[in-house]
This record gives sequence, structure tokens and C-alpha cells, in this order.
Amino acid sequence: MSAKQFFKSTTFKCLVTLLCILLICGVFLTIAYGFLEVTDEERLSRALSKIYGEKVAVDVLPTEGYENENATIVEAYKDENGDYLIKSKGKGGFGGTVTCWVLVDAEDSKISKVDKVIIETSDGETFLGDINYLDKFAETPYTEGFEYTIDNGFKTSGASKSSTAIDNAVNGAVGFVNNILKGGKA
Repeated sequence: MSAKQFFKSTTFKCLVTLLCILLICGVFLTIAYGFLEVTDEERLSRALSKIYGEKVAVDVLPTEGYENENATIVEAYKDENGDYLIKSKGKGGFGGTVTCWVLVDAEDSKISKVDKVIIETSDGETFLGDINYLDKFAETPYTEGFEYTIDNGFKTSGASKSSTAIDNAVNGAVGFVNNILKGGKA
């Protein structure tokens, strides 16, 4: 088969058609990605509106290396009221981790309470569908050294292991803020 015959063949026409379809799909996917991409700033803005219900200015706090055996601090912010918003990943769950946003109120260089806890994601946790008790964190006054555990009444889901991961995320956030308030590194 000569080159001239190949360019007139059905095989060549099929290859050109498939190539055109591929290019058109690529262009549409690129455009769709540009419209649908969620930036880190947009994720933070969504979390802030979920927690505060309005637009709030926050300052970023460094979190490098703050981790203990039960929690990892992912992000940390200080809001315009002097309170701390911490994104903490709690370990010790049934099948993985639970990442929570924890709003910690601080007054006179001490934690006054955990004002709000919102679950952002869960990796491997299957029993988080029945979360009814997250408000219990805000209803409980904080005292120095207090830990949120199942034994202290903080069973937040239908499964104790999932509750443990949530409690560990909150305790990690509280420990991080206590470290800052005592003059430690943020």
C-alpha cells in the first residue's frame, strides 16, 4: 500500500476522526476544570462561612511539626476576635481519621471554651452518619487540663471509635492553642 492510498483509506479517516474527538474533548475538559476548580482560598472561605455564618478576617498561624500521637494540626488561624480556628485531624478512629474545624475561644490568655466543632472530612470512618452531639463541646465549659473523651461523656457518634477520632481532633486543637497561649511556637 502506497502512502497515497493510505491517506485515502478508511483507516486514516478513522484515525483523523478519533484525533479530532480527542482534541475537542481535551479543550472542553480544560475549560470545565477552569470553571469547577476549587482553590485553597475558596475552601477556607467556605469553612469560615460554615463556622461563623459571615465573612471574617483571619490571620494564618504556622503549624509546621505540631503533631502528637492522637492528632495532627493541618491549618490554624486567629480571627479578628482573638479566637483560634484550628483544622485538626484526629487519629484513632474505627478505620481512619476524622478532620474537624475547631473554634476555640480564648480570653485573658486562657481557653474559655470550645465554641464550635464541624467535621470536614473522614478517611475510612463509616459510622459518622449519626452525629448528634457536636454541640456538646460548646455547652461544656473548659477547664485547664480537661480532655474530651468518651469517658467524659463525649460520645459524638453511634460508634465509639469514630467518637474517639473526633475527640482526638478537638483535644489536638485545644493542645495547640494552649501551646500558643503559654508562649510556645504556633
